[in-house]
Amino acid sequence: MQVQLEDKRCQSPPATAAALRRFQTSSNLTLPSLLREFLLNHDGGLLLGGEVHISPLSAIRVIESHEIKVLGFRRTARLQGKLVQFAIREGGHCEYLLNFADLNQDGQPTVYAADPECGAPVRLFDGFESFMRHVMAADDQPAVTLENAKRCGTIIHDHTLKLRSGWITRQVVCVVKVRSKEFKKGIYIFEHDQQGKSECVSRHFLATPLAADEASITTDETSSHLNIGSRNPRGNERISSTRRSDGKWKTERDTGMDSVSCSSVNPAILCSLRTALFGERVNSAHQKIERLEAEHEKYLDQMSKVQSDAVRMALVGEEFSTLLKDFENQLKLLGLPSVSDEKDISVGDGLKPDRKSNSRPKSKSKSSKFDPARDPMVKEAVRRAKEIERLRKSMRKLCREST
Repeated sequence: MQVQLEDKRCQSPPATAAALRRFQTSSNLTLPSLLREFLLNHDGGLLLGGEVHISPLSAIRVIESHEIKVLGFRRTARLQGKLVQFAIREGGHCEYLLNFADLNQDGQPTVYAADPECGAPVRLFDGFESFMRHVMAADDQPAVTLENAKRCGTIIHDHTLKLRSGWITRQVVCVVKVRSKEFKKGIYIFEHDQQGKSECVSRHFLATPLAADEASITTDETSSHLNIGSRNPRGNERISSTRRSDGKWKTERDTGMDSVSCSSVNPAILCSLRTALFGERVNSAHQKIERLEAEHEKYLDQMSKVQSDAVRMALVGEEFSTLLKDFENQLKLLGLPSVSDEKDISVGDGLKPDRKSNSRPKSKSKSSKFDPARDPMVKEAVRRAKEIERLRKSMRKLCREST
């Protein structure tokens, strides 16, 4: 079986046979022949498709006894010294393990996937070779195309978004009201992302009922984003096809998503989409809260600036005395008289120096401390926050009534 890397320029020098023997001797375990062959040729690397990263020999390790329970395994005693982490999923927390306590018919270890954030480990493949065949498998065409959107139901949103990074994203949102054998009832969101040779086509399915109270619109420097979530996350599904460096496609399925973000440079487009999904009353309630939150954020920034100025004014007496001491020390280093010296250092017209005028007056006023509880701006900020929370509760009630 030929194993290909995503970028051969980034591969490490091959592992040595002596290092491989030392690992197997110290662990008292024999790695699968295909893995040994791969390490002697590449010593780790990102496999073709860009999703699985085989660890170099120096990073392949036997899972410690205290880590076995953390990964979610139940029978920890029989697994001690029997689990070997050999790969990770790129961009995630998933680890791929060889389980020498669970052997196949040929006496080879099976492959498990362990992610502490996703529950108990799962047995994925009957052996390392089956794992590699699945990872290296490719499709001539993507499993998901935007043409499928026309067969899903009513298209209520279709736009293309160009980001500064060079990515071009087209999103199509479809509503399906009739359950059929091919398409389930819910919301289908199709995406087509590409930048140069990189390309990804995906279909997100959100099962009904949707979470109307979570459909907020946020704005950053480049675009606005509408978060669409589902009350039934177990029914959600994502199918994504990514073009590999060899021109072929790799399709993956995922059922662990909670929501999908629709993006646009124009917030009005997202408001119309939210209206189509949840109705005008829900959209108006969200708009009012978002407007108040934006005003509240500006008010907090303004309040922070005014308060910092007030605190500086309150501390100006202490700062002045500190600066004066530093200035006097500099004068001494230069051999010049101090400003607090009683001698007359001015070149006058023969007048006697006024000792009282040269003496530094003592300030009787104490620096006022900032009291947040009595500050009117703080009180106004608290009032605004309570008003936003009251509107959120009203909106949640409205969303329950609408669904």
